[in-house]
Amino acid sequence: MNNKSICIVISAVLVMMGGSAYGQTYSLRQVLDSVKANNPALQQFALQTASSVALSDGASAWMAPTAAIGVSEFPYGSLKDAGGSMMPRKMLMVRLQQMFPNFGQQRKESAYYRSFAAQDDDDRKTMQNMLFARAKKAYFDAYIAERKLVLTEVQKKKLQ
Repeated sequence: MNNKSICIVISAVLVMMGGSAYGQTYSLRQVLDSVKANNPALQQFALQTASSVALSDGASAWMAPTAAIGVSEFPYGSLKDAGGSMMPRKMLMVRLQQMFPNFGQQRKESAYYRSFAAQDDDDRKTMQNMLFARAKKAYFDAYIAERKLVLTEVQKKKLQ
């Protein structure tokens, strides 16, 4: 992840210097906005935060109701049909089921997943600050190098 961010900063500097030899093509705000919008690590943290929020919302869901129909054996046989040998009888069974949730457990699970969302958001902000610091350093290094080149050209013209 460290190499990716360095590559992005270097490419931003190359794009800044690519327009002309003595003029910056992007402002610092545009570079920072580009880093914020296009960095894969920041996008990953945003998706992790959204995932944690979705898990938190899903923690309060109820189980779906179920319905079943089947054939089952009656527990006691009939003496009259089997001639005294207790043959089991078959019967049709219908089952409807709804599980009621434990609301306390749902609240705890929801809070647990929300804590992950807060942690992911903090990690994203930390990564963003580190990337912004690198981008600012690269931006101002490029600006200073550009100013040095302009000053060198001016001094060459004065000497000739």
